Amino acid sequence: MRRRRYLALAGTSLTTLGGCLSDTGTDAGESSTPTSQSTTETSPPTEDTATPTANRSVSVRFDALQPALVRLNTDAFYIDTGDSSSLFLDIRVDGDPLSRDEFSFALAGESHAPWSEETANRFFRFDDREGYSTESGTGLLVFELPRGVDPPLPEATLQWPDGEWSPDDELRRRLGAAPPELSLSVDAPGTLEVGTAPSFRLSVTNEGNVPGRFIAGLNRSGLKYASYALEKFSTLVPDGETTTIEYTDESITGEEVATEARGDGEHDVEYDFVTVRGTIGQDIAYDAPET
Repeated sequence: MRRRRYLALAGTSLTTLGGCLSDTGTDAGESSTPTSQSTTETSPPTEDTATPTANRSVSVRFDALQPALVRLNTDAFYIDTGDSSSLFLDIRVDGDPLSRDEFSFALAGESHAPWSEETANRFFRFDDREGYSTESGTGLLVFELPRGVDPPLPEATLQWPDGEWSPDDELRRRLGAAPPELSLSVDAPGTLEVGTAPSFRLSVTNEGNVPGRFIAGLNRSGLKYASYALEKFSTLVPDGETTTIEYTDESITGEEVATEARGDGEHDVEYDFVTVRGTIGQDIAYDAPET
């Protein structure tokens, strides 16, 4: 038996969930198997190389614009959101180095500094991407930017002492708009036969008129763990379209459930999809073996 649950998403609401939460995360270990959170957008990359002097060239590529961040607190993912969006830019400096604090992002007449190295390192330790390093001259810069600025197509530039980069009109339109409304439905099993891994189908619909990024974390409880940070999702959804995400938790098959606990009317494992709007939970029970 499969069940479908729905949730309307917006980019401005905080998520609250049970479990162990703290101000800082810990190194990823046995309790989590995260994947990269900042995934390159599917729209054509915007790139420009500035060579104002013979001693340095700077390449900039748009990576992602996210309404929230999925963070890890010991053994559970949670959503870190507020009144800002996070802009990820992939930087490469060849020649004379540039430090992190020599970059700034100007949006609608206001200048914004990138994340500090300390903040970036705390976030990127859970991902396969790296924050910008002065030594290597490569990596991601992250800027916290206001939502819904005037005008709707604002002036926007990444600036450094001897050059600048400007995003294309599509990204400027997204920077000027509030994150679009997204609706989420989760198709998940209610019961399973022993030997079957739980599979899920997420359908995310963009109700707005600009592309939007779907952000979520998946936590699991039951069996060996009171809380287990299982997976992170970061997917661009074009305006007016629906994107489908398939996910299977191949780490369990029901063999872990004690024989006497199968088919007892109680759920054996619980999954929580944590989003910017709230949490969709799904209990799953394994059937008793046939006799």
